[in-house]
Amino acid sequence: MQAPIACQPIVDLCRGTVVGYEALARFTGPPAAPPDRWFAEARRQGSAPP
Repeated sequence: MQAPIACQPIVDLCRGTVVGYEALARFTGPPAAPPDRWFAEARRQGSAPP
C-alpha cells in the first residue's frame, strides 16, 4: 500500500490569499485501502497518535 502526500492550499476567500496548507494522503496502487485500515497501519508504525 502506498500513500503519497498531496498538499492542498487553505485559502482565505475574503482576501484571496493562501493562509496555510493541509496534507492529504492519496491512496495508490492495488489494493486501495480504506482509511480505517490506513490509520491502523500508521498507528502500528508510530506515524499517527493512538
